[in-house]
Amino acid sequence: MKLRNVLGILALIFGTFGVLELIYHNSPGSGADPFSFPFDLTTPEAIDPSLLYGPTEPYENAFRAQYQKGIAFLRKGDWNDAIDSLTKAIEINHHVYWAYSMRGYALLKEGRLDDAISDLTAAIKLNPNDYFTYANRATAHYRQKDWNAVIADVTRAIELKPGKYRWYGARGYAFLKVGRLDDAIDDFTMVTKLKPNDYAGYAYRARARHRKGDRSGAILDYTQAIALNPTNSWALNGRAWEYYQSGVFAQALMDANRAIEMDGKNAYAYGTRGWIEFAQGETNRALADCSKAVELGTNTVVSYYDGGMIHYMSREYDRAVADWNKASEIDPSAKTELKPWIEKAMLKN
Repeated sequence: MKLRNVLGILALIFGTFGVLELIYHNSPGSGADPFSFPFDLTTPEAIDPSLLYGPTEPYENAFRAQYQKGIAFLRKGDWNDAIDSLTKAIEINHHVYWAYSMRGYALLKEGRLDDAISDLTAAIKLNPNDYFTYANRATAHYRQKDWNAVIADVTRAIELKPGKYRWYGARGYAFLKVGRLDDAIDDFTMVTKLKPNDYAGYAYRARARHRKGDRSGAILDYTQAIALNPTNSWALNGRAWEYYQSGVFAQALMDANRAIEMDGKNAYAYGTRGWIEFAQGETNRALADCSKAVELGTNTVVSYYDGGMIHYMSREYDRAVADWNKASEIDPSAKTELKPWIEKAMLKN
């Protein structure tokens, strides 16, 4: 198949399958983020650890005894014991915002997100000017994928305590999730200014630039991320996809191969390499890579989608329908986008 025909077909396909393409090939992370959300708001780099030590005002002895016990448990990572002690402290005096904030922190660490948000909200009502509490509530919202709430809380934390690069990264990530791409780029740019040696800021900015259609900007950012972290498979895969979409197949294949070399379990990279191979006329290799992506199981919906597309363009319509049906079974939300292509494939049989 001629290159121009391949690119023309791919342009038509991705006009319809834009959402799936974004989920997969140019993603430093989707769902369980492969970067493991490097902008965690509760890490020592993000907060002043001395804030964990509690108030200095002279509260009644019974309250202070339970409160200090709770803080001691927090320092040891004994979250349930911390929750119990802080609950007793709050029962004695329910007007101390730090008790709610620290119990909310422990609940967050324990994974009790609704309870954590409730406590952190109570703390904010008692003291609306504590950045630590906003940062923790933002983290709880992040884990619940409530991106607009993340944006609101991180914005307030930044107002109260500017200059924390992780906070700009966290808000940029949330902006990316809700499609506010210019805002995301601005925040990731702040990350690169405040922490110029952190590859993740460049990699996430590349992702935002890709979604804006700025391939050259995305390639530059991925290149910087790779320079800072040469073994990062996800940045290599991101750049491979940008080169592939630009028709620079040789460089794309080099990056995809290197991504797989750095992480043999990176299903995204196998899918990317499959598309490159198909564009170069290597249909069997392309399907083998799509099968490998499915075998790895980290993104089977899009892996079946990729396999279906390659079968479709190879005129193997029955196999295309089978792959797309499997994708729809795994993720019913994909049915709407896949339905017209399944119908077209069935008519061609």
